[in-house]
Amino acid sequence: MDKVIFEYCEFLRGHVEKVIHGPTDKKLSHQAINVYQKAAISGILEKEDLDQILLAARNKHLGPFYIGTDLLTELFNRFPIIENEWRILANSNLSHERWAAITSLNDERIPIKFVEELVSKAINDKSARVRFFAVERIYSRKLFSLIPELKQRLEIEKNEKVIEHLKWVLRMLERGYNIRQKKEKDDFTSIEVDVSNKHLVAGSMILKENFTDEDIIEARLGNDLPDFF
Repeated sequence: MDKVIFEYCEFLRGHVEKVIHGPTDKKLSHQAINVYQKAAISGILEKEDLDQILLAARNKHLGPFYIGTDLLTELFNRFPIIENEWRILANSNLSHERWAAITSLNDERIPIKFVEELVSKAINDKSARVRFFAVERIYSRKLFSLIPELKQRLEIEKNEKVIEHLKWVLRMLERGYNIRQKKEKDDFTSIEVDVSNKHLVAGSMILKENFTDEDIIEARLGNDLPDFF
């Protein structure tokens, strides 16, 4: 186990040296890695050591942020205190800290129940950026139980980018696919189809404007789109 921890930390240290350029960000990242290594090997996470990792996770710069949140994720199931600190981050007065807490829930090491708890609140966050990524996490973690909450949010959402993403996620969760029209030159229209996590171009040069999903399915893809793929 110690060897695995050491190799993981060495990998992160190498990443810091290659990718993170600012001396302050480098120092912050290395400090977080060092205290993680100590806690992971000893099985004891001191509050001051956790604070070093949180300092990186809260950082507005992506370098320390990625290091800090990955270390928190790695420790999540070993130290119960991480769960509470993550909740505090998700309820911060600072929007970038709430965003950090929500966007990092994509990792499957974070239990689904905990993810559901945080994103169900975050889809109503006052920050459009936080709401957008809460919706995205509902999709990426396949939280079908939150479809009713997504529909409720769609009824009151004002931000156009969030509205479009809500519609896309609802289609993907409920249908398993999403069809988009794309105008081409010379009045031709192509269609693009998203299926699960894949992006597929399913047809092009369709000489019809304002067609519906049903038109596309019947005319181009047959009556059962999921089976088509």
